[in-house]
Amino acid sequence: MGDNGARAERLRQDGNEHFRRRNYTAAEACYSQALVNDPNMTAAYANRAMCRFFLASHDASITDCDAVLARDPDHLKAHYYKSKNLLALGNVDEASTHALLAYEMCVAQGADTSLRMTKEHLFVCRKERWDVKERRRRASARAFEREMVGVLEREIERDVLEAAGGSEAERAAVREEGNKRLADLRDVFERARAKDDVKREVPEWLIDDITYNVMLDPVITPSGRSYERESITKFIEKAGTDPTTREPLAKSDLKPNRVLKEACSWFLDENGWAYDW
Repeated sequence: MGDNGARAERLRQDGNEHFRRRNYTAAEACYSQALVNDPNMTAAYANRAMCRFFLASHDASITDCDAVLARDPDHLKAHYYKSKNLLALGNVDEASTHALLAYEMCVAQGADTSLRMTKEHLFVCRKERWDVKERRRRASARAFEREMVGVLEREIERDVLEAAGGSEAERAAVREEGNKRLADLRDVFERARAKDDVKREVPEWLIDDITYNVMLDPVITPSGRSYERESITKFIEKAGTDPTTREPLAKSDLKPNRVLKEACSWFLDENGWAYDW
């Protein structure tokens, strides 16, 4: 390591100390100076990205995450913090993509300590994505209702004007018929809204039998039961047995339940309220 490399490493370590003290401005400055001395120091880019996230400099943090991923496409924290920045900026689709990549890399790399962190963030991203989609759907439905009610109201007024030459009773009958049609139309939309508010229940196959939370990444044991990866991993670390049969069980015995995972993903995409269950 040359003089510049050694200086960059000292500055990075200084930045780490500031970061531990939550002095993110000072840490960012150290990492920036480290990169002046060594423009290819991936760790400095990654650490500065974290500082910039906590400083709410989201665009700059994303730029640093991209610099890390250009050098190391499988960098877990770069995907994780890129996702958090994108979510803060309201880009829920891309945030969800990088959150999933971070979680899958966490599983593949056996980074059990980060499993909960990445899974919880993935839940947040998917819930926010569903909320955005649901707000757009409801806004579109309200706009459509206003449009249809407006069309019918104008049609009723035309009918009343056309009946202006008739008797008062005839005009009243036209108005009454129009009001009935308007009430029927509003009732249709009201019943549609009520359907959105009916009691919602999570199917039993989506629930983890250890934590009783909804599953995101189910794995299957040799006994044929499926559990959320994080919860069964922790159970094995603590007890070393199958929760159902109490037979010895190791992490290597767990297999991904891909069919159930697809079903869980589909249900949560279509029923985002279940994230809060």
